[in-house]
Amino acid sequence: MICPVCGSNIPDSSLRCPACRADLGKTTAMPRIQGSWCPICGASLAPGSQVCPRCGMPTPQASSQPRSGSFVSATGEGTASGPPQDDGLSEGHTNVIPRIESAIPSEPDPQDGGPVHDHVPNPRALFVAVAAAVALVGGSVLYITHPWDPAALDRRAKVEADTSMAGFPGQVKELQGQDIGPAGEGEVKSGDETTLEALQAAWEDLAALARRVDENERLFWEKGLSADPSAREDGRQAAHQISLDVSNLIDAVSSVDVTSGTYEEDAQNLSVLGNWLRNRMDALQEAWDRSLEFDDPAGHKDVITGSIGSDGSIADSFKALFDASYERWKPVAK
Repeated sequence: MICPVCGSNIPDSSLRCPACRADLGKTTAMPRIQGSWCPICGASLAPGSQVCPRCGMPTPQASSQPRSGSFVSATGEGTASGPPQDDGLSEGHTNVIPRIESAIPSEPDPQDGGPVHDHVPNPRALFVAVAAAVALVGGSVLYITHPWDPAALDRRAKVEADTSMAGFPGQVKELQGQDIGPAGEGEVKSGDETTLEALQAAWEDLAALARRVDENERLFWEKGLSADPSAREDGRQAAHQISLDVSNLIDAVSSVDVTSGTYEEDAQNLSVLGNWLRNRMDALQEAWDRSLEFDDPAGHKDVITGSIGSDGSIADSFKALFDASYERWKPVAK
């Protein structure tokens, strides 16, 4: 059964609800509601009502009362008559009759603009939608294929770049290798031609660095063992700068694009020349550093010149290698 207090399903033999602990041993007599209801809509009817106040249909009370008077049978013959029935309605009173939808369509309204067909779009709206779609697609295609900015599809670099660290001294304003304009705008170089120019520029820079190394070595033998510390410091700073420039040039050669393989051997030769220069400068740099450790460098000549040789033999060996191979390893067109 169902608990009358909390609505829980409980065993029929329970005397107390296990959910709400209500006492189920007591019974309460619920008064029965007296009255009548409309069989059509279920509305409550007042005693003696002949018509439902909600739906207007005759009530069972009205149909249960006998009527008297003359009746006509289905055959058209009269039946027994009796006193007229008083239904409590005044003359001219009418009851509300529920509306019944007719299956026959009503007359068309002149303001509707014609018949409306289900699921059939208006031809005018369909034409406007198609025209708008064609205009949108055509405009998009025209904008993509013919941009208003003539340079919108130009892929050439326009920003100045410092390429001194990549083997190209100075500023480059525009990359010539990516020109896609007409042939009359300028000469378009191939990848091998660009590689050859970069390697030839690096080969010339190696010669300039070699002359600076020679000058620094002569300066060491003049000032490196003197008692003037400022002159020795200047020589050491100059040696340090030359070492940095040689290292930068070696990095620039290694960054040249030789993927085609045409000038790969030339790039390796230039890297070897650069390493000989750097080894020579490392020895000179160490000699300058040791010179500044002593107030009287002349008395410590053997210690100071240990990295280059007391007679310069170590430094001269790298110089000999460089001089012997420099001209032979000049990059040329292939």
